[in-house]
Amino acid sequence: MPQDADRPAPLLRVRGLEVAYGDTPVVRGVDLDVARGERVAIVGQSGSGKSTVVAALLRLLPGAGRITGGTVELDGEDLTAAGEARMRAVRGGRIGLVPQDPGTNLNPAMRLGDQVADALRAHGLRGPAVRQRVHELLEEAGVPEPERRAKQFPHEFSGGMRQRVLIAIALAREPELLLADEPTSALDVTVQRRILDHLVALAESRGTAMILVTHDLGLAADRADRVIVMLDGEVVEQGTPEQVLRAPQHEYTRRLVAAAPAVVVAQGEAEAPSERPGAAEGTGADAPSSADVVTVRDLVKEYRVRGRGGVLRAVDEVSFSVPRGGTTALVGESGSGKTTVSRILLGLEAPTSGEALVDGRSISGAARAERRALRRRVQPVFQDPYASLDPTHTVERVVDEPLRIFGIGDRESRRARVAELLDQVALPRDVAHRHPGALSGGQRQRVAIARALAPGPELLVLDEAVSALDVLVQEQILDLLADLQERLGVSYLFISHDLAVVRGIADNVVVLRQGRVEEQGSVDDVFHSPRAAYTRDLLGAIPGAAFAR
Repeated sequence: MPQDADRPAPLLRVRGLEVAYGDTPVVRGVDLDVARGERVAIVGQSGSGKSTVVAALLRLLPGAGRITGGTVELDGEDLTAAGEARMRAVRGGRIGLVPQDPGTNLNPAMRLGDQVADALRAHGLRGPAVRQRVHELLEEAGVPEPERRAKQFPHEFSGGMRQRVLIAIALAREPELLLADEPTSALDVTVQRRILDHLVALAESRGTAMILVTHDLGLAADRADRVIVMLDGEVVEQGTPEQVLRAPQHEYTRRLVAAAPAVVVAQGEAEAPSERPGAAEGTGADAPSSADVVTVRDLVKEYRVRGRGGVLRAVDEVSFSVPRGGTTALVGESGSGKTTVSRILLGLEAPTSGEALVDGRSISGAARAERRALRRRVQPVFQDPYASLDPTHTVERVVDEPLRIFGIGDRESRRARVAELLDQVALPRDVAHRHPGALSGGQRQRVAIARALAPGPELLVLDEAVSALDVLVQEQILDLLADLQERLGVSYLFISHDLAVVRGIADNVVVLRQGRVEEQGSVDDVFHSPRAAYTRDLLGAIPGAAFAR
């Protein structure tokens, strides 16, 4: 990457960066330039080295991590040769960091205003000016009523609001370079869009350069002037978003583009779900149909809320159906009621009114023995496979558990059933003797799917089952689900905030907002002719769609 003599020197200049953990190299020969005010995105799957590069820029490599070669120059100063005292001044002063997870990067025992104030005091600000500046930063980051909310704790904020506090901390000392490491990966698409719009606007108003680290190629294309693609610790391609998305040169980049849900949606390459086996027309639930495995009619769920003097209606007269052998998607932001609906279907919550039927039989109204039989026919797959699998159990014990609970077979037949299930989810049989911690995220989710299939259910409730996965792993799991549905005839209730993912798997879509159905219909109707403004907003928030048209 030779420097053009007519161009000004970059703010950040990285040459030949090498990083190792112990004796294992993890980043090799990375060159990177970032001009003043420029936005550069680093894209790649987990393990590609992108977050390691960010940690190396700040000299914050964990454990045995160390820079083994190359240089990192900030405005001509070699940070690899700087002492720790100098790096403490650079961190937060000249380089700001917006980390990924506000849940783990904010102190739960400290008021949020005090955490912003700490960032200011660390760089010399003292006295009454600190409190005033804290309020200004929170307001600039989009936190309403900053004086009041500065006194609150992280658990009193939503995920999006907590992320805004991290932005306030990162920008506290007006850095020249902002490092945003997966800053919105845990957020709904509409919240993600608002946070990133605000972050970019703040950076532009200050002339701050930015490095955005993400596994989402569409998001990178939307926000960056230049995209850098990493694989196995090396840069394999870079260019403008237009170049990378429309004319990718490296095979890995082509795979990322092909797997990006927004690209598939915009190009119309996804198989029309209505053409898949088991698809059914419509999602209305006026009367149970033999073509539907699940019917939800006028479902209401209310909770009494302390201190608010009233009732929260989390689900408000929701009706839909799930076709036998097909997929209905529940779509909406956090708080829309979609997980509450799933808990009612799983028999974990009782509705306030209305009903949820499996093959015409009420789940909540069933006697104890019948409810147990119904639960066998409706099984869940959760968002985080690491949290939903007992880390002390082997895979064999995890998958065998529902067989034992429902009294299916003897020990030998159950062992054979576990082996069969591992085959069905495309895992090698020797995985049975390993623990979840020894598996990748995609492998763990395959184990979770095998466990859900073990008792032979008619319906899987997939609650954000692919949202925690990288795009290539996500594509593999979605392909697996489609294959299992075709072979086994199992039905899916697919819960997601991401319409781009839904387009490729669902037959019907139900859009929820604040507990009510905003819109429902076939996936083609909802995508091509959305009636509700909220649905159009969700579609407009899909990252990268504009570049794929």
